[in-house]
Amino acid sequence: MTRTEVYHVSSSKTTVEKVVIETVKESTTVVEKPKEKPSVPATIVTKPKSLTVEEGHNARFECDADGDPAPSITWLHEGEAVGPSARHHIVSTQYNSTFEISAVEMSDEGSYTLLVENSGGKQEAHFSLTIKNCKGSVFINKVNIYCVLGSRTASGIRWILNGVEVSNSEQYRYGVSGNDQTLTIRCVSQCEQGIITCQAQTEQGPVWCQFHTKVTAKHSGAPHFLVQPRSQNVDEGQNVKFTCEITGEPSPEVEWLKDNIVVSILRTGSPGAEEDRVPRTLGGPGPRELKRTGSPGAEEDRVPRT
Repeated sequence: MTRTEVYHVSSSKTTVEKVVIETVKESTTVVEKPKEKPSVPATIVTKPKSLTVEEGHNARFECDADGDPAPSITWLHEGEAVGPSARHHIVSTQYNSTFEISAVEMSDEGSYTLLVENSGGKQEAHFSLTIKNCKGSVFINKVNIYCVLGSRTASGIRWILNGVEVSNSEQYRYGVSGNDQTLTIRCVSQCEQGIITCQAQTEQGPVWCQFHTKVTAKHSGAPHFLVQPRSQNVDEGQNVKFTCEITGEPSPEVEWLKDNIVVSILRTGSPGAEEDRVPRTLGGPGPRELKRTGSPGAEEDRVPRT
C-alpha cells in the first residue's frame, strides 16, 4: 500500500488537503492434487502345473502373482469358484497362493482355472487334475529311493513320476540323507510303475538321475484247491474214492472229515490227496468235509455223499 499526502498553503488561509492512494496487490495460490500412481495390471508369474495323483492322496497347486495394487487370487474348478472346506485348503498372501486338496476323490478330477485380477486388468491360467484309481493293487510296502547328487547345497529338488511332478505329501515324502536326496513312497501300487526322475540344481549346474520301477504282486502262499473233490453216488458196500489237488507254501496239511469227525490226516509231498476206502462204520449218507490248512490261511470244501 502507498500513501501520498498533498499540502496546499496560502497567505490568508491555510487549507490542508489529504489524499490517500491505496494499491492492493492480489495473490493467487494454486493447490496441485497429487498425481495418481498408474496401476500395474495383474499378471501370473508362476503358473500352477497339471497333476496326476492316485485316488485318496493329496494334490497341491501353487502360484505367484504380481500387480499394483496387489491382485485378488481365485481358484476355479470347472468354472466354479472353489472355497475352503474340509478337504480344500487355500492359503493366500498378497502375491502368492496355495491350493491343496486332501484325500482326492474322482469328483475332484477335471479342469481348473487360476484367476488373478486388480483394477489394471486380469489374467488366467488353466491346468488339470487327473486321478488314477489304483484300488485293489495297493501294497503296504514302503519304498525309499536315493538319488546320489554329491552336493549338500542342491536346490530346486523335483521328483517326477512318468513325466508328472509329484508334490511333497504324505504319499510322496521328500527327504535328505547326507548328500543324497530321498523320496519315500508310503504305499506302493501299480501307479508307481514306470520312470521316476530326480532333478536338482547344484554348483556345477543342473543334474538328474532316473529310476525304472516295476511293481509286481506278491503271490500268496495260502493253500487253495487246484482240483476239488466231486460228489458221488455209490451203493452200500462199494468202495468210493475222493481225490483233490491242492497247492500252498509251505506244503499244506489235509484233513478229511465226516460229520465233523476226522477220517484221515496226511501231509502231502505232492499236490494231491485221496481217500481210498470209506470204512463201513463211517459210511452212510451225510456230508463229508475236506479241510486243508497252511500259512497264512485255511480253506475247506464240503462234499455231500449219499
